Amino acid sequence: LDKSPDAAIQALDSAVAPDVRAPELLANRTRLRARALLMKEDFGGALALLESGTAEADLRLRCEIYWAQKDYTRLVTTLRQLITVTGTEEEVISPVQARTILNLGLALSLAQQYNDLAVMQAQFAKLMEKTVAIDDGYIHAGKDRSRLGQ
Repeated sequence: LDKSPDAAIQALDSAVAPDVRAPELLANRTRLRARALLMKEDFGGALALLESGTAEADLRLRCEIYWAQKDYTRLVTTLRQLITVTGTEEEVISPVQARTILNLGLALSLAQQYNDLAVMQAQFAKLMEKTVAIDDGYIHAGKDRSRLGQ
């Protein structure tokens, strides 16, 4: 996209070669168009393109749109769909899952869903402590909300 969403949309509007009709390639083109619309702050248009998408890439792009819109309630819902771990101490999580859990905590606090934040803390704190280096004030924000996000 190279910071030129209009040029990207124009390129995507050009005729599609017959060999580019594979579902995965068409889905990538849809995501590129949605990202271009996001860059133009056409949030409704971008979300409409991603409406039926259930792939992880679709959900992550939808999260970016919700962040940009400051629609924290919908962001929370979508982030929850991306979390694949349950929080048991035996699990090992990837850096991507750890960041998703952290983003969920931030989104819950921005949505002022403090009870859900406390539940998330109870569910994931032990797992996060052993898998990533996290400032104690963030994941344990339920103990002292004044340190949230520091």
